[in-house]
Amino acid sequence: DVSFILRSDAPTTLYLALETPTGLFGAVSATESLEKQSIELLDHASSLRETPASRWPIAVIDSNLSTEGFQYFRNSRLFADHRIIVAAASPAKAARLRYACRDDVTIVINRAESARVCAKAGEFSNAGEAAHALHDYGFARAIVTDGPNHAADVCADWSVSARPGKGQPRNWTGAGDRFLAHHIAYDAVLDDPELVLMRACDRASS
Repeated sequence: DVSFILRSDAPTTLYLALETPTGLFGAVSATESLEKQSIELLDHASSLRETPASRWPIAVIDSNLSTEGFQYFRNSRLFADHRIIVAAASPAKAARLRYACRDDVTIVINRAESARVCAKAGEFSNAGEAAHALHDYGFARAIVTDGPNHAADVCADWSVSARPGKGQPRNWTGAGDRFLAHHIAYDAVLDDPELVLMRACDRASS
């Protein structure tokens, strides 16, 4: 249903990714228009929760919003009746997610990006260490991936890990998005966080 799209006269922004057979060579994400309208977008998206179409109360926000947008999100308590997920869109923008830290927010991020959120010098040694640090930082739940290595899911009720299958992704770009989408879908129907993590890892790498 495209009736909920927020239309804008701002210029279309750019995403360019260069891939090799063994991984992502480089990517450029220019999202100035999105950043400038961050608060307007958050208000618009939050208003949708009152519509009949909002039957599944999940809000997903990525780090392409501005720092000011995340500060507004944290202070306004938007989506307070939703399951809220924030996700890193790139290592360069990951640090913004520290401003989205609330006790009702799940963060989904990779190991390298986790260090930026926690303002850590150097990287965490594994996804489990990173997930525990993010939970201690104040996020309700932290889900951390680490390429072909073990991923981790940590909250007050559990700490689980799973290793992706040995399959190589068809496309490296978007692997994190595929993981997130499958994790949300499995998490909604399975009462087993370890199995959810394992299945999401396998689907992201297939």
